[in-house]
Amino acid sequence: MDGIYSDWEPIKVGVPQGSPLGPLLFNIYINDLNFQVTNTSSRLYVDDTTEYASDVSPPALEYIITSDLHIFSTWLRQNYLQISTSKTQAMTIGPVPYRYNFSADNNEVYANDTLKILGVCYTRS
Repeated sequence: MDGIYSDWEPIKVGVPQGSPLGPLLFNIYINDLNFQVTNTSSRLYVDDTTEYASDVSPPALEYIITSDLHIFSTWLRQNYLQISTSKTQAMTIGPVPYRYNFSADNNEVYANDTLKILGVCYTRS
């Protein structure tokens, strides 16, 4: 601003923020994440990731999702990224009265009746 610039620093990893190529470069950077998480399905859109799975057994589903969340978190750490546990959401669909216990990076992820993905709000009925 007004001729004042930040000091130059070397970039060791990552993508420059605000550049027109930033979203494309970030997608290339995280593209192999889909090959690491194998028990659930993942959808990646820039820095938003949606993971989903289904199973007739609630305890099995809980194990599948929690296991892949652990793999996901490990991959992020190894690639100099981190999961935002405060923004991590979960929602169950179906009439099963099971209380799921999901966690990511040793933080509990609570299942809610609503879920917001890329600005679209989904509500469990």
